[in-house]
Amino acid sequence: RADMPVSSPIEALRQGVSTYLRGQYEIAVPALEAANKARDEQPNLRSRLFFAPFYLARIYSGMHPAYIDHARAFELYGGMVTRHAFNGPEHVDLTNVSHAPAVGKAMTEVARYLMRGVPEANVAKNKRLAIAYLKHAADVYGEVNAQFELARIDLGSGSAARTRPALSRLWRLASHHCHA
Repeated sequence: RADMPVSSPIEALRQGVSTYLRGQYEIAVPALEAANKARDEQPNLRSRLFFAPFYLARIYSGMHPAYIDHARAFELYGGMVTRHAFNGPEHVDLTNVSHAPAVGKAMTEVARYLMRGVPEANVAKNKRLAIAYLKHAADVYGEVNAQFELARIDLGSGSAARTRPALSRLWRLASHHCHA
């Protein structure tokens, strides 16, 4: 039920993630919104509520047609990138095996939005910035979706932006992760 009470922000996150994984977005969204609000308001909980904006953004970016909100998804993914990448105020240690991959995925999603623009958020297309984000996500975070997007862009451009061995490596990695 969407109105199930939660006793704490941590419990809201648990409920939000578990219902997200079961596809029960009508329960996941309010729980994750509550956890994300607490993450913003209670600095002592920020690390423990790290995944609230990530899972919310995944839902809003198109997991279910009833919840699509690209402006909100872009805002949430962008907030994660601003806070946790590029030496942001809550920079994620690359050895953190749960947080670092989520930052890489968020960066890839921001890049995808930048490639096409987000009219709902008055964000214009910015291919150059999108490619920079993809390169950072691929090179620093090892994000396979970013590697795939870069390989696809390089192939489609007809340019020799990357060497053949580097492009071949990206395709190999992408195919190993079921992209090709």
